[in-house]
Amino acid sequence: AAPILFGFSSYLIETFTQIGSTLHVEKITSYSSFFGGLRVGLASYSPEFIKFYTYCALTINSFFASLFIGMIQEGNRKAGIKYIPILLVLTFTLYWISRVFVISLSSALTPNLAVST
Repeated sequence: AAPILFGFSSYLIETFTQIGSTLHVEKITSYSSFFGGLRVGLASYSPEFIKFYTYCALTINSFFASLFIGMIQEGNRKAGIKYIPILLVLTFTLYWISRVFVISLSSALTPNLAVST
């Protein structure tokens, strides 16, 4: 589930960053008391950082998942090392498929907000 969730969330962050760059935050903050003190601001993380974080998290997740598979199947963590490349390919394939899916779905619903892969 992690690759799919990262695919959706990275796209949402890119979209919100794109939308946020067109907003005038200083005008919006004057209405914050009307919304019960809601704080409005632009995201401090760039989409590139989010993608880098996603790649690192998915790689680490695949590494430990392969060790876990080795532990379950053969009782030895080292036996799972052979699964690292398979899980990496599977993880990143699921990540990119989910991104393509959400981008195509978004472009079908709102063509102006689609972000490129």
